[in-house]
Formats: sequence, C-alpha cells, structure tokens
Amino acid sequence: MQAALDLTVDYLKTRKQFGVPLATFQALTFRAADMYVALELVRSSVLYTAMALAADPLDDLAASRLKVVAGRNARLVGQEAIQLHGGIGMTAEYAVGHYTSAITEVEHSWGDTTYHLARLAGRVREYAEVSVLR
Repeated sequence: MQAALDLTVDYLKTRKQFGVPLATFQALTFRAADMYVALELVRSSVLYTAMALAADPLDDLAASRLKVVAGRNARLVGQEAIQLHGGIGMTAEYAVGHYTSAITEVEHSWGDTTYHLARLAGRVREYAEVSVLR
C-alpha cells in the first residue's frame, strides 16, 4: 500500500496536464489524501490487533476485525492508485498494477473481507446491548 501511494504521489507531482502538474488539481490531491488516511488506518489496525492478541491470544475475532478494515482500505488504495495513474496504471510494465494485484491477493488470503464480515456479524449477539439513551 505504501509503495502504491508513493508511486501515485510522485506521478501526480511529475505528470503534467494543461501545462501544470496533476498535483495542482485539488480533487486529485484529495483522492491521494484519502489513500494516505486509508493506509494509516490499516497501520493503526495492525498495531491494535497485535496488542489485542498479546493481551488475549484466544481473541479469535481480532484477525477478522483486522481483515475487514485492511481489506476494504487496501482495495481503496489499489483502485485509487490505478485510477489516478490513468491508462498507464493498467499496463503490465508499470508497478502500480502489480502492487494492486498483490494487495488483492492478500485480501483474498485466509478468507476475504466478505467472509470475515459475515463471521463478525454472526457473533454480534455475543456482545452486550448498548443503550445510548438513558
């Protein structure tokens, strides 16, 4: 994810459209910022999951929570990287497509996002009911 983000940011800084770098277009920089936020969310989730499993190695849903967060956000980063690169992002010669393929493979390993989301949803009754109105 970091490599795809780095390539995308470099591309936006160097590729010119209408005589100016793509990075000067606000909508594109917002999309790159969303990629960065997604990457940091996954990093934080990995650290949180590591701490949760260190505290309770039998927490079998910790990995599922991580897989859902990481799967959704990794897909966003990969898809945005390809979109922001335009046509070159889909060519076999350019690395961003390979990074997105690797991201997709990891997302499908050991159960994809849908599998882990269903696993979490199936156990939601085990949690105590939360009352926000008192």
